[in-house]
Amino acid sequence: RKKDAFFFEKTRDYLKIHDGNVANGQKVISSYGLLVTGDIEPGGTAECGGSLIVLGTIARKAYAGRDIGKSARVLTSGIQEADMSIGSVRENFSVRNKARLFAKDNQMIMVTVEDGHLSPEKFTGSLNV
Repeated sequence: RKKDAFFFEKTRDYLKIHDGNVANGQKVISSYGLLVTGDIEPGGTAECGGSLIVLGTIARKAYAGRDIGKSARVLTSGIQEADMSIGSVRENFSVRNKARLFAKDNQMIMVTVEDGHLSPEKFTGSLNV
């Protein structure tokens, strides 16, 4: 139990957990990684120095890799009209036209930087770091 307590204490130091949605007008910021257990709603912003995990849908602003740059990842269950960045690479995009590729049960989307652009792909279970 002492080892478990140490692990969870250290995890809290490097991963901020936001329980629920990031609402309109709300801004959630983490110096390291960020886990959002809900959606980033229109008008909401999530920003972190490392990688960003959103268990719901990104429907507005999601900025990852502020400190670690293009090696950061964004993992989410959906993207709608998002203003998203990883490191210095920023794009406004939607994967609505590709929704069928990501509509299967329990699938997630991994967004990485490839050739200077944000690249959303089906998450295969590997971060390929």
